[in-house]
Amino acid sequence: MRKLLFLFLSVAFALHAESFYYNNNQKVQLTPLPKSLVQSKSATEGAQMEYYTTPNSTLVGISDEILIQTEDIEYVLKCYGVELLAKLGNNIYLLRAKERAQTLELANKLYEDEKIELAHPNFSKEIQKR
Repeated sequence: MRKLLFLFLSVAFALHAESFYYNNNQKVQLTPLPKSLVQSKSATEGAQMEYYTTPNSTLVGISDEILIQTEDIEYVLKCYGVELLAKLGNNIYLLRAKERAQTLELANKLYEDEKIELAHPNFSKEIQKR
């Protein structure tokens, strides 16, 4: 049992080191959660989300959607092979990654591109009363 726990923690730690998103030019670490620990409201929703916790223990879901702000959407579509889902505002767009498993990594690459003002996954989180 200890070996199994050690293995689980080792894998979780290794994934944790790779899982982050940018917020105000800072990397925000995300801790991935196994699907068995997350109970979604519907089976369909759970199948479309990867779940993480933030440093302040907020549970967030990441699908295949990315929000970006850029003046050159054609450049983004051509260079990154993403699908344009909607224009949400002045130079703000909702995109879809080709593969859900690459959403976080792709959002970070977009953020690091000088032609893109901001980019992050389209997070889903449960609304909590204060």
